[in-house]
Amino acid sequence: MIDLERMAARNEPMPQGLDVAQQMLYQGLRLLYARHREDDVDAETGKQEKAELLRAYEEAKANLELWEAQRKRWVDLAGPAAEFRKHPNLESAWQMHEILYGFR
Repeated sequence: MIDLERMAARNEPMPQGLDVAQQMLYQGLRLLYARHREDDVDAETGKQEKAELLRAYEEAKANLELWEAQRKRWVDLAGPAAEFRKHPNLESAWQMHEILYGFR
């Protein structure tokens, strides 16, 4: 995170391989530092805006992690669900339960 902030402060190109939350944070920080260099924003306002950017980043990152966990759950569920549709049985039902709830 600190490296991203330093790169944004130096107005370097955005690094490759960032997730969407990191991209938004990087672009926001880069703009904020550019505004500060142009005296368009004072230090105190910059600190407040930076704190808001970081808060939004943490929320976006948490949402991405939840989305990825849900996506993985649906992928993992496909096989047991197909098996259950073909041959409804208790074992397939337990497999689906374990994928959905994390325990048997």
